Amino acid sequence: MPTQVQIVELLQFIAGRPYFNPPFRIALMVSAWDSLIEENITPANWIEMELPLLAQFLESNRRLFDYSIYGVSAQGGDYRDVGKLTSMLPSERILVTGSDVKNEHDLTEPLTWLTR
Repeated sequence: MPTQVQIVELLQFIAGRPYFNPPFRIALMVSAWDSLIEENITPANWIEMELPLLAQFLESNRRLFDYSIYGVSAQGGDYRDVGKLTSMLPSERILVTGSDVKNEHDLTEPLTWLTR
């Protein structure tokens, strides 16, 4: 079963539980974002293009789910480009992209959004 179908099914199960209290907050993270930087797209655009069923489900269920989409790279680039990675501080190699990101080198940005 495709990933987007599994995620939509999981969200439907969550929404169907008796203790579900909307709007339920979800932080979606697209990993290895450093490999997509050249594409000049946002994480939300990537979800729309690559996971259209999920994007449509979330958009049509905004009353149930409050969501934010992030692009995340923990390593900062391709390990084959050792020169680039070793010239950066480990804390600078982290990259978080999203609509409300304040510090792009802070891996806790999605968690901070979830707890607001």
